[in-house]
Amino acid sequence: MAQDSGALRGKRAIAGGRHVLRHVLFQAALLASHHNPTLKACADRLRNAGKSRTSSASQRSHPSSSS
Repeated sequence: MAQDSGALRGKRAIAGGRHVLRHVLFQAALLASHHNPTLKACADRLRNAGKSRTSSASQRSHPSSSS
């Protein structure tokens, strides 16, 4: 659920946590989605559903994501 308040509206961004770890997981998911046929199919499905490339890559790198 969006927590919009006043002028804060629009796209969401991840700002907290460990930046280096997030970056490494994102890069690994991005690379895997280009070379692993299963993850490529998942990425294509998410993009066809309207998700951005960044959003689909972060969803693939999340441990609880399902195929």
